[in-house]
Parts: sequence; structure tokens; C-alpha cells
Amino acid sequence: MVKWERLFRVFALPDDQSIIKDHRFFARFLKVMERIGKALRNPAKDTVLSGVADNQVGIGFAFGLQEALDQLGAFLGPLVFTAVFYFAGKSGISEYQSGYQLLAVPFVCLMLFLYFARKRIKGSNLLPSAQNREFQNEKLEPVFWSYTVFAFFCAAGFVNFSTIGYHLKANRLMSDGNITMLYSAAMLVDALTAMIVGKAYDRLKEKTGRKTGGILALAAIPLMTMLLPLLTLSHSAALIAAGMALFGIVMGTHETIMRSAIADITPCRKRGTGYGIFNSAYGLALLAGSALMGLLYDMKLTKLIVAFTAVAEIIAIALYVKMNHAIRSGSR
Repeated sequence: MVKWERLFRVFALPDDQSIIKDHRFFARFLKVMERIGKALRNPAKDTVLSGVADNQVGIGFAFGLQEALDQLGAFLGPLVFTAVFYFAGKSGISEYQSGYQLLAVPFVCLMLFLYFARKRIKGSNLLPSAQNREFQNEKLEPVFWSYTVFAFFCAAGFVNFSTIGYHLKANRLMSDGNITMLYSAAMLVDALTAMIVGKAYDRLKEKTGRKTGGILALAAIPLMTMLLPLLTLSHSAALIAAGMALFGIVMGTHETIMRSAIADITPCRKRGTGYGIFNSAYGLALLAGSALMGLLYDMKLTKLIVAFTAVAEIIAIALYVKMNHAIRSGSR
């Protein structure tokens, strides 16, 4: 999806550097508004998707497919800029603006598809099974809160691409075109991972005979996350490439299994609330973790980033063990 602040930068910001500085406040304001829009949209979207997919293709596969399609766009988007940089022979402000202008094309396609999709399903009963259930005494169970705290620490130790990209740019390890291409490759890995782990999530549920059986697939996430700063913040191109592949795997698993599991550990009527709380905790974890890592990087304390990630993920492992034991004891 084309971000509103990108459209603002395309149509409102000229090449004059002094004028760009004067408009940074408005660009940041639009960025915040876009994030608020996403926060309002995601819980409802995830609730509907999980409800529709539950008895059709499987919740894990549905979230995996949605993430794969989402990351297909994230894969193709940066390639637009790579192409612009390549044909222009440079990567200045005007080239970035040209790239953003080209993104208006998928934005128009998106709005047209949204219109036709709404017209096609208008009046359809997307959640027929949910409307006939009894909802008395439904509440969020303790396992939900344990799971949310587990996800919080997993996300807090996750190295954001903003930090990785800055590291590559500041140390001149890669050109702008190669950085965007590297990110595109990571998003492709993300998409492939989402499809695989989404299907694996559903199969684990069938194999264990429990709705929460798919959560077993999350066991390796903290361990893989620990390796990210060691690889992506190094000065070796090979290690960085390997780290970005791992970045895609971890991100694909986060976006697929973590959201799928919410549907299986929350009662139907509380599912929207569950997704809202989960997304809030997950977003706050990313904000806090990324802010701290950025601060530590500016202070040239990369080793402390590694240490922080290790501590956060060790806590996540301990929470996972406790949560898994509670799930098995409850035979949910």
C-alpha cells in the first residue's frame, strides 16, 4: 500500500533542500496519521480474516497467504527505486521523488480493486458461524496474556530494518540501489516463509489435536532473533546477506503464526479485543526496541545491541516454556 506521507513527499516536496526541511513536520504528521490508520484497521481485518478462514482453508494458511501477498508488494516496491537509480545513474532527491511518483500506479490499482471487491461481497454474511454462538461469560484467558508478553519480548529484541539500513548506508557497505534490492530479497524470503509456516501451523494443530498446537512452531523464533544483530550489523557482505535472509524468515513467522495464534487462544466475541491488545503490545515493543537500538548505535555501542537482543529473547524463551506448559496442562 502506498503510504500517505510518501504521496505527500511526491506531490508537495520540491527539490530545494531548505524547503524540504520546512516540510519535515508535516511529513512526520502524515506518517503518524498513517500509523493510526493501520492501528484502527488491523484488529478488524485480522478478526474477519480469522473468522472466515477458520472452517475453510485454515487460519495459518490464510494469514500466510495474506502475508505473502503483502510482502510481494514490499518486494516489488523497492525494486521500483532500484530501477530508477539504475537508469538515472544516481540516487538523489529527484530520483527518490520519481520513484514515489511511480508508486501512484499501484495506489490507483489498489483503490480500483477495493471498489470491485466491496461491490462483489456487499451484503455477504462473512461470519455466519459467529452470529449464532452464545457469548455469555466469554473472556480473555490467562494464556492470552502470557502469549502477549511473550510476543512483546520477541518483538522488542527484533532488529528493525531502519537500523540495518542506516548501518549499511553510514558505513558505505552498499549503494542505495543494493540496499533496496537487499530489502526486496528479504521480503521475498518473508513471503515464502509465511506460506510454509502458515501451512505448518495448521498441520501441527491437526497432528496434536489441539487448537493451540500450532504455537509449537514459535519455539525457534527467539533463538533466530538472537543471531540477527550479529549478522546484519557486521561489516561482511556475506554475513549481512545471510542476516537479511534470516530477517525475512523471522518476520514472516511473526506476521503469520503470531497473529494466527490469537484466533486460537481467544473466544470469538473477544477476538477483536484480543487483536487490538496484541497489536498494541507488539507495536510498543517494536517502538521501544528500535528506539533503544538506534540510540545505542548512535553511541557506537553495537555490542550492547547484541546484549539487549539476547536478554529480551532469553526472557521470551522462559515465557514460552511457561506458556507451553500452561497450554499442555489445560489441554486446550
